[in-house]
Amino acid sequence: MIKDASQSSIPSYSPNTPDQRVDPLFFKNPARIFLEPYQQLGPIFRCHFFGSEQIAMAGAEANRFIWAENELWDYYKTNRIFREQFSDRYLNQLEGETYMRKRRRINQGFKPSILLSHVPDMGEVVFREIDKLKGEATDLRLFCMSLVIAMVSQVLLQEDLPERMDKIMAVSNQEMLKSSSLGWKRWLWYWYPPKRARRRVIFKYLGEVLDRRDQSGVEKDDILSLILAAHPKDQPPIPRYELVHDLSQLFMGGSTTSSMIIAWGMIESWKDKDWLTELRAELKSWDSTQFESMKPFPKLYATSLEIERLRPGIPTFRRFAKQDFEWDGYSVKKGESVLHLHTLCHFLEEHYGDPFTFKPQRFIENPVPDRDIHGTYGGGQHKCVGLNLARVAPPIALANILSQFDLEFSPTPSGKERYLSVIAPREDVTVRFISKT
Repeated sequence: MIKDASQSSIPSYSPNTPDQRVDPLFFKNPARIFLEPYQQLGPIFRCHFFGSEQIAMAGAEANRFIWAENELWDYYKTNRIFREQFSDRYLNQLEGETYMRKRRRINQGFKPSILLSHVPDMGEVVFREIDKLKGEATDLRLFCMSLVIAMVSQVLLQEDLPERMDKIMAVSNQEMLKSSSLGWKRWLWYWYPPKRARRRVIFKYLGEVLDRRDQSGVEKDDILSLILAAHPKDQPPIPRYELVHDLSQLFMGGSTTSSMIIAWGMIESWKDKDWLTELRAELKSWDSTQFESMKPFPKLYATSLEIERLRPGIPTFRRFAKQDFEWDGYSVKKGESVLHLHTLCHFLEEHYGDPFTFKPQRFIENPVPDRDIHGTYGGGQHKCVGLNLARVAPPIALANILSQFDLEFSPTPSGKERYLSVIAPREDVTVRFISKT
């Protein structure tokens, strides 16, 4: 509900940091740092963040308003880091009917029935990736990102990736997302030679995939085939560069959030021994080769939802106002930067009791989160295009890992966070998988 605008100024949050910037606090405590100004100043306030002054908007009413009012937001400017690193055909920075046409085409590959048919292959990847470690410890974050990318390859292309391609993609995605916090310095970062070299390797491989698919003429039931088939026959062919960029997005777009659901799912379950015992008891009947539905595994599904809530991958989203508007008694001008705190509701007592505690039981009692409160994947027309896959891949990985392996972390995870293009464990954690059989 839009209130009448007043003449008063939007209150400001001025932390005791150099130049009163929020950045130093955010990088150490990304999910919750905005709770204090929200509670003291209300659902709209100004702050200095990532190099500029921004208007923060938070709470359930802010989510509902922002996700419903698509015409207010300049996605061309908001998601410019994708256009700058790819092209003006990249999905996230499109608007209006152009965006909707492309999104409808891509959505054809993410139907639940299609994704579920590839669960056995995705499950097998988990065991294969762990086998490659030969019992040695591995970097937790890089392993989980590489694992998600390798799993996605099965449903996206129905083929295994070349040696080390999963890790190259994982690092490249971190590098791509890093630019969102660099301000004007991102232009220097774009030209960082190792970053550019990794992108060339990835684009060359994806181009070869498209060439093979074009030459073979063999139709598959993977995401790529369905997206290609959804292109209208009376329209010009999709440019090759656009297909390469789209494949890159589909491979790596969810690797950040999904990988951290797996990583934090392992950590939180390992720390909560009682819950781990209950979860493993449920998973005694788990067999990813026979998987048909998440319904027989409510504790597994609740674990993933609670990690989405407690450790949201990207806790803030920067937008630019496309026109003047009024909200909660204040005016926002065209061109102003709006910091959407879309996951702050995850930590408000009125929505979740004991919000700072890992309590997956809450999602057994209520397995369908409120769409205006549970903001991990955004909302409205621009919510995450890979949402259905993001709700399938992490539980599969967690089930296969927790049912078959004990975990040995080094150092012991403290449970504290940091922002590293995504909410990650504060420590550089390694994990070793120890077979239970």
